[in-house]
Amino acid sequence: MSELMYKQNQAVLQEMQKCREYTAEQTETISWKISQAHKAVVHRIDAFVREEYKCLEEEIEQLEQQLLEKIAERNELLAWFYQVGVREGLQMSVEVYLENTGGEKRETTSVNAHG
Repeated sequence: MSELMYKQNQAVLQEMQKCREYTAEQTETISWKISQAHKAVVHRIDAFVREEYKCLEEEIEQLEQQLLEKIAERNELLAWFYQVGVREGLQMSVEVYLENTGGEKRETTSVNAHG
């Protein structure tokens, strides 16, 4: 009977060893699959972030360009208002001076800001 138990124990030990090896192989396979999936996810996230960053950079560049254009328009408008204001101001000053001094009003020529 002890010979039979010995053989049964040996068979059980062999099965246990096979199960350990199979489990080790499966664990290794699963770990490798998890590693590959993780790499793929990281790659996808990286690609997505890069694409979003690129889009944001382009949008920022467009907004900067629009801002520069608006500033240029504003500066042109301010320069025009300044020139018109100076011209109108000088013309009004001459008219007021003539009225106050009793001089006669004449056709005034356009005077620009630089003389």
